[in-house]
Amino acid sequence: MLLGGTELPVSSFSSRTPPLSELVAACSRIPIIVLSYGNAVLSAGELCRAASSDGRRIATVVEVPYQHLRSVASREKNNANREVIVVATKDVQSNR
Repeated sequence: MLLGGTELPVSSFSSRTPPLSELVAACSRIPIIVLSYGNAVLSAGELCRAASSDGRRIATVVEVPYQHLRSVASREKNNANREVIVVATKDVQSNR
């Protein structure tokens, strides 16, 4: 309720099974995409499969460990927390 008391629906991309194939398909005309996903819901491999589902080449994969406040998350959860960042590209013709 951040916007003047208006409650907005939760995005399907915030769920445990986000529609990443739908997102990647919507980006079909964009030559470079960056997907970033955290909370140990998806592995790096799962995010790479989603990013390359339309024939893109995975250029970079980075896993960044992070911790929540100790009062919010257990030690086990903090040890598992990773932000996975994937950069994927399509072959594009140069205009040079």
